[in-house]
Amino acid sequence: MYGSALTQIQRYEEALSSLGRALEHNPEFAPAYYDRACCYALQGNVDRAIENLARSLCLGTEKLRDHAKTDKDLDSIRSDDRVEELVHGVR
Repeated sequence: MYGSALTQIQRYEEALSSLGRALEHNPEFAPAYYDRACCYALQGNVDRAIENLARSLCLGTEKLRDHAKTDKDLDSIRSDDRVEELVHGVR
């Protein structure tokens, strides 16, 4: 996905715009929400990152949840209790 590539080269605003367009065409596309979560996490926007991560995990597969457990892009939010609950089902 183009948005994911832009995130990796730290072009966050362009990435978010691209991912937003993808979601306009398919609002149920879990990977786009996941990539937005990564982008927001890398920007330090914890609440938006968690909001998008939650949406992606709600729509996605168990494979996406497993990826979220170790994805370095999410390291900055991993210690948040909300992320623990989303990813591991821990409260």
